[in-house]
Amino acid sequence: MSMARSAIRRILAALIALGLFQAGPIPVRSAWAAQCVAGPLPIQAQPAAWFPENALLAWQAGRSFLLAGRSSEALCFFDHARLRLEGVAQLELDLGDAYAQNGDLEQAMARWRSAADLGGEPESVLLRLLPVYESRQQWAELADALTRWIAIHPQDSRARYRLALLQATRDPASAADELNALASQHGESWSQAQDLAAILSTALEQGGEAYALARVGEFLLRVGEPRLAQPALQAALDRNPGYGEALAYLGLAREQAGQPAAADYAQAVVLSPDSPQAHLLYGSFLSRQGDVANARLQLDRAWVLDSHSWAIAVERGRLEFSAGELSAAETWYAQAVQVAPDSEEAWLARAAFYIGNQIRVNRDGIASAREALARAPSDPRALDLLGLAWYLEGDLPLAERMFWRALSVEPAYAAGYLHLGMLAESRGDRAAARAYYEAALHLAQSQPLGDEAQAALARLP
Repeated sequence: MSMARSAIRRILAALIALGLFQAGPIPVRSAWAAQCVAGPLPIQAQPAAWFPENALLAWQAGRSFLLAGRSSEALCFFDHARLRLEGVAQLELDLGDAYAQNGDLEQAMARWRSAADLGGEPESVLLRLLPVYESRQQWAELADALTRWIAIHPQDSRARYRLALLQATRDPASAADELNALASQHGESWSQAQDLAAILSTALEQGGEAYALARVGEFLLRVGEPRLAQPALQAALDRNPGYGEALAYLGLAREQAGQPAAADYAQAVVLSPDSPQAHLLYGSFLSRQGDVANARLQLDRAWVLDSHSWAIAVERGRLEFSAGELSAAETWYAQAVQVAPDSEEAWLARAAFYIGNQIRVNRDGIASAREALARAPSDPRALDLLGLAWYLEGDLPLAERMFWRALSVEPAYAAGYLHLGMLAESRGDRAAARAYYEAALHLAQSQPLGDEAQAALARLP
Protein backbone atom coordinates (compact mmCIF):
# COMPACT_ATOMS: atom_id res chain seq x y z
CA MET A 1 0.00 0.00 0.00
CA SER A 2 2.79 2.43 0.89
CA MET A 3 4.43 1.77 -2.47
CA ALA A 4 1.13 2.58 -4.19
CA ARG A 5 0.74 5.84 -2.28
CA SER A 6 4.30 6.78 -3.15
CA ALA A 7 3.67 6.03 -6.81
CA ILE A 8 0.50 8.15 -6.76
CA ARG A 9 2.36 11.03 -5.15
CA ARG A 10 5.04 10.85 -7.82
CA ILE A 11 2.47 10.82 -10.61
CA LEU A 12 0.67 13.82 -9.09
CA ALA A 13 3.97 15.62 -8.69
CA ALA A 14 4.82 15.07 -12.34
CA LEU A 15 1.37 16.24 -13.45
CA ILE A 16 1.59 19.39 -11.33
CA ALA A 17 5.10 20.14 -12.57
CA LEU A 18 3.84 19.85 -16.15
CA GLY A 19 0.87 22.07 -15.41
CA LEU A 20 -1.60 19.27 -16.15
CA PHE A 21 -3.13 19.08 -12.70
CA GLN A 22 -4.74 22.09 -10.97
CA ALA A 23 -5.96 20.67 -7.66
CA GLY A 24 -6.29 22.84 -4.61
CA PRO A 25 -3.74 23.03 -1.77
CA ILE A 26 -2.49 19.69 -0.47
CA PRO A 27 -0.97 19.37 3.01
CA VAL A 28 2.76 19.99 2.94
CA ARG A 29 4.93 17.10 4.15
CA SER A 30 8.32 18.91 4.36
CA ALA A 31 9.07 21.58 6.93
CA TRP A 32 11.89 23.12 4.86
CA ALA A 33 9.47 24.12 2.09
CA ALA A 34 7.04 25.67 4.56
CA GLN A 35 9.89 27.82 5.87
CA CYS A 36 10.53 29.15 2.34
CA VAL A 37 7.00 30.46 1.81
CA ALA A 38 4.79 32.64 3.97
CA GLY A 39 1.25 31.29 3.88
CA PRO A 40 -0.11 28.41 1.80
CA LEU A 41 2.36 26.70 -0.48
CA PRO A 42 1.51 27.33 -4.17
CA ILE A 43 0.66 24.23 -6.12
CA GLN A 44 3.77 24.62 -8.35
CA ALA A 45 6.00 24.23 -5.31
CA GLN A 46 4.26 21.24 -3.76
CA PRO A 47 6.14 18.55 -5.71
CA ALA A 48 9.39 19.89 -4.26
CA ALA A 49 7.87 19.77 -0.77
CA TRP A 50 6.79 16.16 -1.16
CA PHE A 51 10.17 15.05 -2.47
CA PRO A 52 12.86 17.11 -0.68
CA GLU A 53 15.54 14.76 -2.00
CA ASN A 54 14.69 15.78 -5.59
CA ALA A 55 16.82 18.84 -6.32
CA LEU A 56 15.37 19.29 -9.81
CA LEU A 57 11.88 19.83 -8.37
CA ALA A 58 13.24 22.43 -5.94
CA TRP A 59 15.04 24.14 -8.80
CA GLN A 60 11.85 24.18 -10.87
CA ALA A 61 9.88 25.63 -7.97
CA GLY A 62 12.53 28.33 -7.54
CA ARG A 63 12.19 29.27 -11.20
CA SER A 64 8.42 29.58 -10.81
CA PHE A 65 8.87 31.98 -7.92
CA LEU A 66 11.51 33.92 -9.85
CA LEU A 67 9.17 34.37 -12.81
CA ALA A 68 6.48 35.57 -10.42
CA GLY A 69 8.83 38.21 -8.99
CA ARG A 70 9.07 36.47 -5.61
CA SER A 71 12.84 36.48 -5.29
CA SER A 72 13.09 35.59 -1.58
CA GLU A 73 11.15 32.36 -2.06
CA ALA A 74 13.11 31.64 -5.25
CA LEU A 75 16.40 31.97 -3.34
CA CYS A 76 15.21 29.56 -0.68
CA PHE A 77 14.29 26.86 -3.21
CA PHE A 78 17.44 27.47 -5.28
CA ASP A 79 19.62 27.12 -2.19
CA HIS A 80 17.92 23.81 -1.35
CA ALA A 81 18.54 22.59 -4.90
CA ARG A 82 22.17 23.73 -4.74
CA LEU A 83 22.82 21.53 -1.71
CA ARG A 84 22.31 18.53 -3.98
CA LEU A 85 23.35 19.97 -7.35
CA GLU A 86 26.70 21.62 -6.78
CA GLY A 87 28.63 22.81 -9.79
CA VAL A 88 25.69 23.39 -12.18
CA ALA A 89 26.26 26.57 -14.19
CA GLN A 90 22.61 27.25 -15.03
CA LEU A 91 21.59 26.96 -11.39
CA GLU A 92 24.26 29.53 -10.51
CA LEU A 93 22.84 31.84 -13.20
CA ASP A 94 19.35 31.46 -11.76
CA LEU A 95 20.64 32.13 -8.26
CA GLY A 96 22.33 35.28 -9.55
CA ASP A 97 19.08 36.38 -11.19
CA ALA A 98 17.22 35.87 -7.91
CA TYR A 99 19.81 37.90 -5.99
CA ALA A 100 19.62 40.66 -8.62
CA GLN A 101 15.82 40.71 -8.38
CA ASN A 102 16.22 40.94 -4.62
CA GLY A 103 18.54 43.96 -4.97
CA ASP A 104 21.77 42.22 -3.92
CA LEU A 105 23.99 42.91 -6.93
CA GLU A 106 27.20 41.85 -5.18
CA GLN A 107 25.88 38.34 -4.62
CA ALA A 108 24.30 38.33 -8.08
CA MET A 109 27.61 39.10 -9.77
CA ALA A 110 29.39 36.50 -7.65
CA ARG A 111 26.92 33.83 -8.78
CA TRP A 112 27.12 34.87 -12.42
CA ARG A 113 30.92 34.76 -12.32
CA SER A 114 30.68 31.35 -10.65
CA ALA A 115 28.51 30.21 -13.56
CA ALA A 116 31.23 31.34 -15.95
CA ASP A 117 33.86 29.43 -13.99
CA LEU A 118 31.67 26.33 -14.18
CA GLY A 119 31.55 26.53 -17.95
CA GLY A 120 28.27 28.41 -18.34
CA GLU A 121 27.47 29.86 -21.73
CA PRO A 122 29.67 33.01 -21.94
CA GLU A 123 27.02 35.01 -23.77
CA SER A 124 24.41 34.39 -21.05
CA VAL A 125 26.86 35.45 -18.35
CA LEU A 126 27.98 38.58 -20.18
CA LEU A 127 24.42 39.65 -20.94
CA ARG A 128 23.89 39.83 -17.18
CA LEU A 129 27.21 41.40 -16.22
CA LEU A 130 27.49 44.12 -18.87
CA PRO A 131 24.55 46.31 -17.75
CA VAL A 132 25.57 45.98 -14.10
CA TYR A 133 29.14 47.09 -14.81
CA GLU A 134 27.76 49.99 -16.86
CA SER A 135 25.31 51.16 -14.20
CA ARG A 136 27.93 50.87 -11.44
CA GLN A 137 30.58 52.63 -13.54
CA GLN A 138 33.02 49.76 -13.14
CA TRP A 139 34.88 50.83 -16.24
CA ALA A 140 37.78 48.36 -16.10
CA GLU A 141 35.44 45.42 -15.60
CA LEU A 142 33.16 46.74 -18.35
CA ALA A 143 36.08 46.96 -20.77
CA ASP A 144 37.11 43.38 -19.97
CA ALA A 145 33.53 42.10 -20.41
CA LEU A 146 33.14 43.99 -23.70
CA THR A 147 36.38 42.47 -24.98
CA ARG A 148 34.99 38.99 -24.27
CA TRP A 149 31.65 39.89 -25.83
CA ILE A 150 33.30 41.14 -29.01
CA ALA A 151 35.27 37.89 -29.25
CA ILE A 152 31.86 36.18 -29.54
CA HIS A 153 30.23 38.90 -31.68
CA PRO A 154 33.01 40.57 -33.69
CA GLN A 155 30.52 42.46 -35.88
CA ASP A 156 28.74 44.18 -32.98
CA SER A 157 29.66 47.76 -33.84
CA ARG A 158 27.83 49.17 -30.82
CA ALA A 159 29.93 47.09 -28.41
CA ARG A 160 33.11 47.90 -30.32
CA TYR A 161 32.34 51.62 -30.15
CA ARG A 162 31.69 51.42 -26.42
CA LEU A 163 34.99 49.64 -25.89
CA ALA A 164 36.79 52.24 -27.99
CA LEU A 165 35.33 55.01 -25.82
CA LEU A 166 36.58 53.25 -22.69
CA GLN A 167 40.02 52.86 -24.23
CA ALA A 168 40.07 56.53 -25.19
CA THR A 169 39.56 57.57 -21.55
CA ARG A 170 42.77 55.74 -20.57
CA ASP A 171 44.97 55.55 -23.65
CA PRO A 172 43.75 57.79 -26.50
CA ALA A 173 46.33 56.56 -29.00
CA SER A 174 45.19 52.93 -28.62
CA ALA A 175 41.59 53.87 -29.44
CA ALA A 176 42.28 55.78 -32.66
CA ASP A 177 42.64 52.78 -34.99
CA GLU A 178 39.43 51.12 -33.77
CA LEU A 179 37.49 54.40 -34.09
CA ASN A 180 38.74 54.88 -37.64
CA ALA A 181 37.73 51.30 -38.50
CA LEU A 182 34.23 51.84 -37.08
CA ALA A 183 33.86 55.13 -38.95
CA SER A 184 34.78 53.48 -42.25
CA GLN A 185 32.11 50.78 -41.79
CA HIS A 186 29.23 53.26 -41.45
CA GLY A 187 27.60 51.07 -38.80
CA GLU A 188 25.87 52.20 -35.64
CA SER A 189 27.51 55.29 -34.07
CA TRP A 190 29.80 55.67 -37.09
CA SER A 191 29.48 59.48 -37.19
CA GLN A 192 30.45 59.84 -33.53
CA ALA A 193 33.34 57.43 -34.06
CA GLN A 194 34.47 59.55 -36.99
CA ASP A 195 34.27 62.75 -34.92
CA LEU A 196 36.24 61.33 -32.01
CA ALA A 197 38.86 59.77 -34.31
CA ALA A 198 39.49 63.18 -35.89
CA ILE A 199 39.65 64.86 -32.47
CA LEU A 200 42.19 62.33 -31.22
CA SER A 201 44.36 62.61 -34.31
CA THR A 202 44.58 66.40 -34.03
CA ALA A 203 44.95 66.43 -30.24
CA LEU A 204 47.75 63.86 -30.11
CA GLU A 205 49.63 65.72 -32.81
CA GLN A 206 49.18 69.18 -31.30
CA GLY A 207 49.26 68.75 -27.55
CA GLY A 208 50.22 65.30 -26.36
CA GLU A 209 48.42 62.82 -24.15
CA ALA A 210 47.03 65.13 -21.44
CA TYR A 211 45.56 67.42 -24.08
CA ALA A 212 44.09 64.44 -25.94
CA LEU A 213 42.48 63.10 -22.74
CA ALA A 214 40.92 66.51 -22.07
CA ARG A 215 39.51 66.54 -25.61
CA VAL A 216 38.09 63.05 -25.05
CA GLY A 217 36.39 64.31 -21.88
CA GLU A 218 35.01 67.32 -23.75
CA PHE A 219 33.66 65.05 -26.50
CA LEU A 220 32.01 62.72 -23.97
CA LEU A 221 30.31 65.69 -22.32
CA ARG A 222 29.02 66.81 -25.68
CA VAL A 223 27.43 63.42 -26.40
CA GLY A 224 25.82 63.13 -22.96
CA GLU A 225 28.34 60.92 -21.13
CA PRO A 226 29.33 62.98 -18.06
CA ARG A 227 30.19 59.99 -15.86
CA LEU A 228 32.48 58.43 -18.46
CA ALA A 229 34.03 61.84 -19.12
CA GLN A 230 35.25 62.05 -15.53
CA PRO A 231 37.99 59.36 -15.69
CA ALA A 232 39.32 60.88 -18.94
CA LEU A 233 39.51 64.36 -17.42
CA GLN A 234 41.00 63.05 -14.17
CA ALA A 235 43.63 61.21 -16.21
CA ALA A 236 44.46 64.49 -17.97
CA LEU A 237 44.91 66.17 -14.58
CA ASP A 238 47.03 63.29 -13.32
CA ARG A 239 49.41 63.94 -16.21
CA ASN A 240 49.25 67.73 -15.81
CA PRO A 241 48.00 68.87 -12.37
CA GLY A 242 48.05 72.52 -13.45
CA TYR A 243 45.71 71.97 -16.38
CA GLY A 244 42.95 74.43 -15.47
CA GLU A 245 40.84 73.86 -18.58
CA ALA A 246 40.68 70.11 -17.84
CA LEU A 247 39.61 70.90 -14.28
CA ALA A 248 36.87 73.20 -15.56
CA TYR A 249 35.58 70.42 -17.81
CA LEU A 250 35.77 68.02 -14.86
CA GLY A 251 33.59 70.48 -12.96
CA LEU A 252 31.10 70.41 -15.82
CA ALA A 253 31.13 66.59 -15.83
CA ARG A 254 30.49 66.50 -12.11
CA GLU A 255 27.76 69.10 -12.36
CA GLN A 256 25.99 67.14 -15.08
CA ALA A 257 26.29 63.99 -12.98
CA GLY A 258 24.65 65.75 -10.04
CA GLN A 259 27.85 66.12 -8.01
CA PRO A 260 29.33 69.24 -6.35
CA ALA A 261 31.32 71.25 -8.89
CA ALA A 262 31.66 74.90 -7.78
CA ALA A 263 35.13 74.41 -6.28
CA ASP A 264 36.41 72.82 -9.50
CA TYR A 265 35.30 75.78 -11.61
CA ALA A 266 36.74 78.34 -9.20
CA GLN A 267 40.08 76.53 -8.96
CA ALA A 268 40.24 76.13 -12.74
CA VAL A 269 40.49 79.89 -13.39
CA VAL A 270 43.13 80.15 -10.65
CA LEU A 271 45.23 77.44 -12.30
CA SER A 272 44.75 78.86 -15.81
CA PRO A 273 43.90 82.57 -15.52
CA ASP A 274 44.65 83.11 -19.22
CA SER A 275 42.43 80.30 -20.47
CA PRO A 276 39.33 81.71 -22.17
CA GLN A 277 37.71 78.26 -22.04
CA ALA A 278 38.12 78.00 -18.26
CA HIS A 279 36.49 81.41 -17.79
CA LEU A 280 33.74 80.49 -20.28
CA LEU A 281 32.90 77.27 -18.42
CA TYR A 282 32.95 79.04 -15.05
CA GLY A 283 30.78 81.87 -16.39
CA SER A 284 28.30 79.37 -17.83
CA PHE A 285 28.10 77.61 -14.47
CA LEU A 286 27.45 80.89 -12.64
CA SER A 287 24.78 81.74 -15.21
CA ARG A 288 23.02 78.43 -14.52
CA GLN A 289 23.19 79.25 -10.81
CA GLY A 290 21.46 82.58 -11.45
CA ASP A 291 24.51 84.64 -10.46
CA VAL A 292 24.23 87.08 -13.36
CA ALA A 293 26.74 89.66 -12.11
CA ASN A 294 29.61 87.23 -11.54
CA ALA A 295 28.73 85.30 -14.69
CA ARG A 296 29.14 88.54 -16.68
CA LEU A 297 32.54 89.10 -15.07
CA GLN A 298 33.79 85.64 -16.08
CA LEU A 299 32.36 85.85 -19.60
CA ASP A 300 33.75 89.35 -20.09
CA ARG A 301 37.17 88.04 -19.07
CA ALA A 302 36.81 85.17 -21.52
CA TRP A 303 35.88 87.62 -24.31
CA VAL A 304 38.90 89.81 -23.55
CA LEU A 305 41.10 86.75 -23.88
CA ASP A 306 39.44 85.59 -27.11
CA SER A 307 37.21 88.08 -28.91
CA HIS A 308 36.94 85.78 -31.93
CA SER A 309 35.12 82.99 -30.08
CA TRP A 310 31.55 82.49 -31.26
CA ALA A 311 30.97 80.19 -28.25
CA ILE A 312 31.69 82.99 -25.78
CA ALA A 313 29.37 85.33 -27.67
CA VAL A 314 26.61 82.71 -27.67
CA GLU A 315 26.96 82.10 -23.95
CA ARG A 316 26.81 85.82 -23.28
CA GLY A 317 23.65 85.95 -25.41
CA ARG A 318 22.10 83.16 -23.33
CA LEU A 319 22.98 85.03 -20.13
CA GLU A 320 21.42 88.28 -21.31
CA PHE A 321 18.24 86.51 -22.46
CA SER A 322 17.92 84.75 -19.09
CA ALA A 323 18.28 88.17 -17.44
CA GLY A 324 15.42 89.54 -19.56
CA GLU A 325 17.65 91.60 -21.86
CA LEU A 326 16.36 90.55 -25.28
CA SER A 327 18.05 93.34 -27.24
CA ALA A 328 21.43 92.62 -25.66
CA ALA A 329 20.95 88.89 -26.27
CA GLU A 330 20.25 89.45 -29.98
CA THR A 331 23.34 91.64 -30.22
CA TRP A 332 25.53 88.88 -28.83
CA TYR A 333 24.03 86.22 -31.13
CA ALA A 334 24.66 88.53 -34.06
CA GLN A 335 28.23 88.96 -32.82
CA ALA A 336 28.66 85.18 -32.79
CA VAL A 337 27.97 84.82 -36.52
CA GLN A 338 29.92 87.98 -37.27
CA VAL A 339 33.15 86.67 -35.73
CA ALA A 340 32.63 83.19 -37.20
CA PRO A 341 30.58 83.60 -40.41
CA ASP A 342 31.67 80.21 -41.74
CA SER A 343 30.86 78.33 -38.54
CA GLU A 344 27.91 76.01 -38.78
CA GLU A 345 27.81 75.86 -34.97
CA ALA A 346 27.46 79.63 -34.62
CA TRP A 347 24.55 79.72 -37.08
CA LEU A 348 22.95 76.71 -35.39
CA ALA A 349 23.12 78.45 -32.02
CA ARG A 350 21.51 81.58 -33.46
CA ALA A 351 18.80 79.49 -35.16
CA ALA A 352 18.11 77.59 -31.95
CA PHE A 353 17.79 80.88 -30.07
CA TYR A 354 15.12 82.27 -32.38
CA ILE A 355 13.27 79.02 -33.09
CA GLY A 356 13.50 77.56 -29.58
CA ASN A 357 12.20 80.78 -28.01
CA GLN A 358 9.71 81.40 -30.86
CA ILE A 359 11.09 84.83 -31.64
CA ARG A 360 10.75 85.94 -35.28
CA VAL A 361 10.86 82.31 -36.40
CA ASN A 362 9.74 83.08 -39.94
CA ARG A 363 12.57 85.57 -40.43
CA ASP A 364 15.65 85.21 -38.26
CA GLY A 365 15.03 81.62 -37.19
CA ILE A 366 14.55 80.08 -40.61
CA ALA A 367 17.26 82.27 -42.16
CA SER A 368 19.82 81.21 -39.54
CA ALA A 369 18.91 77.52 -39.89
CA ARG A 370 19.33 77.79 -43.65
CA GLU A 371 22.74 79.37 -43.18
CA ALA A 372 23.74 76.46 -40.94
CA LEU A 373 22.42 73.95 -43.47
CA ALA A 374 24.32 75.64 -46.29
CA ARG A 375 27.54 75.03 -44.38
CA ALA A 376 26.68 71.43 -43.41
CA PRO A 377 24.00 70.02 -45.73
CA SER A 378 23.91 66.67 -43.92
CA ASP A 379 23.75 67.89 -40.33
CA PRO A 380 20.60 66.42 -38.69
CA ARG A 381 20.47 69.31 -36.21
CA ALA A 382 20.05 71.91 -38.95
CA LEU A 383 17.47 69.79 -40.76
CA ASP A 384 15.57 69.20 -37.55
CA LEU A 385 15.63 72.89 -36.59
CA LEU A 386 14.24 73.82 -39.99
CA GLY A 387 11.53 71.21 -39.51
CA LEU A 388 10.68 72.65 -36.09
CA ALA A 389 10.52 76.14 -37.58
CA TRP A 390 8.06 75.04 -40.26
CA TYR A 391 6.06 73.17 -37.62
CA LEU A 392 5.76 76.38 -35.60
CA GLU A 393 4.77 78.24 -38.77
CA GLY A 394 2.02 75.69 -39.45
CA ASP A 395 3.48 74.04 -42.55
CA LEU A 396 3.18 70.47 -41.28
CA PRO A 397 3.98 68.62 -44.55
CA LEU A 398 7.23 70.54 -44.99
CA ALA A 399 8.07 70.10 -41.32
CA GLU A 400 7.54 66.34 -41.60
CA ARG A 401 9.83 66.13 -44.65
CA MET A 402 12.59 67.94 -42.77
CA PHE A 403 12.28 65.67 -39.72
CA TRP A 404 12.53 62.57 -41.89
CA ARG A 405 15.53 64.04 -43.73
CA ALA A 406 17.24 64.51 -40.37
CA LEU A 407 16.54 60.87 -39.47
CA SER A 408 17.73 59.64 -42.86
CA VAL A 409 21.12 61.19 -42.03
CA GLU A 410 21.20 60.04 -38.39
CA PRO A 411 18.66 57.25 -37.67
CA ALA A 412 19.34 57.47 -33.94
CA TYR A 413 18.65 61.23 -33.75
CA ALA A 414 16.28 61.46 -30.79
CA ALA A 415 15.09 65.03 -31.43
CA GLY A 416 13.76 63.98 -34.83
CA TYR A 417 11.49 61.39 -33.24
CA LEU A 418 10.40 63.81 -30.52
CA HIS A 419 9.35 66.36 -33.12
CA LEU A 420 7.61 63.74 -35.27
CA GLY A 421 5.68 62.85 -32.13
CA MET A 422 4.66 66.49 -31.66
CA LEU A 423 3.54 66.63 -35.27
CA ALA A 424 1.55 63.39 -35.02
CA GLU A 425 -0.05 64.58 -31.78
CA SER A 426 -1.10 67.86 -33.43
CA ARG A 427 -2.80 65.80 -36.15
CA GLY A 428 -4.66 63.76 -33.55
CA ASP A 429 -2.76 60.53 -34.30
CA ARG A 430 -2.09 59.48 -30.72
CA ALA A 431 -0.86 55.99 -31.56
CA ALA A 432 1.84 57.34 -33.88
CA ALA A 433 2.71 60.09 -31.41
CA ARG A 434 3.20 57.55 -28.64
CA ALA A 435 5.45 55.40 -30.85
CA TYR A 436 7.61 58.41 -31.79
CA TYR A 437 7.84 59.66 -28.19
CA GLU A 438 8.85 56.19 -27.00
CA ALA A 439 11.57 56.04 -29.67
CA ALA A 440 12.82 59.48 -28.59
CA LEU A 441 12.86 58.41 -24.93
CA HIS A 442 14.75 55.21 -25.76
CA LEU A 443 17.38 57.05 -27.80
CA ALA A 444 17.75 60.08 -25.52
CA GLN A 445 17.96 57.98 -22.33
CA SER A 446 18.95 60.36 -19.53
CA GLN A 447 19.55 63.45 -21.64
CA PRO A 448 17.24 66.49 -21.10
CA LEU A 449 15.46 65.62 -24.32
CA GLY A 450 14.46 62.35 -22.69
CA ASP A 451 12.63 64.33 -20.02
CA GLU A 452 10.66 66.09 -22.77
CA ALA A 453 9.73 62.74 -24.31
CA GLN A 454 8.67 61.40 -20.90
CA ALA A 455 6.51 64.45 -20.28
CA ALA A 456 4.93 64.10 -23.73
CA LEU A 457 4.09 60.45 -23.06
CA ALA A 458 2.53 61.37 -19.72
CA ARG A 459 0.44 64.00 -21.49
CA LEU A 460 -1.11 61.52 -23.91
CA PRO A 461 -4.40 59.99 -22.69
